[in-house]
Amino acid sequence: MHRLDVKKTYKLYIGGKFPRSESGRYLPAKSPAGVRLDNYAHASRKDFRDAVVAARAAIAGKCFIGPRRCCKAAPVN
Repeated sequence: MHRLDVKKTYKLYIGGKFPRSESGRYLPAKSPAGVRLDNYAHASRKDFRDAVVAARAAIAGKCFIGPRRCCKAAPVN
C-alpha cells in the first residue's frame, strides 16, 4: 500500500500562540533545487498588526501568554 505524501503546513507564531493566517492563504516552501518541501502561512496585514501589538506588549512586560507563563521582558533603555 502506498502512503500519501501530505505536506506539513506551518502556522504563524503570534503572542505565544500558533494562529492560522487571517487570510487563510498558504504558500509552498521550496528548496533551492525547486523541490516542494512544506507549506507556510501567508500573513495578512491584520496578522502583521497582531504580531506588532503582541511584540510591543511583550517589551512593555505585559505579555498575554497565559496566567502562569508571563514573559517579563528586560527594561528597554
